[in-house]
Amino acid sequence: MICSKYDKKHQKKVDHNNKGEILTTESFLALCYKCRLTNADLEIMTIGDCLDYIDSYIDMFYRDNDKEPKEKVRRATQADFDKF
Repeated sequence: MICSKYDKKHQKKVDHNNKGEILTTESFLALCYKCRLTNADLEIMTIGDCLDYIDSYIDMFYRDNDKEPKEKVRRATQADFDKF
């Protein structure tokens, strides 16, 4: 099975995985673990639900940040103002 998703708005197949890699059981479970899905969650959800959850998780934490980690912001100290 090739990793792909159906675009619900246009009802056409959209391939997000350009390499054409196969989604194995081990890689599926690793993705679920990475997205913090528990064993109880996996028993309740279908495979489609899990894949939708993983896609939403990636959208929230990786695609919104343009795949670049944000710089941490710290409060300026008096020394910082003195240097300025």
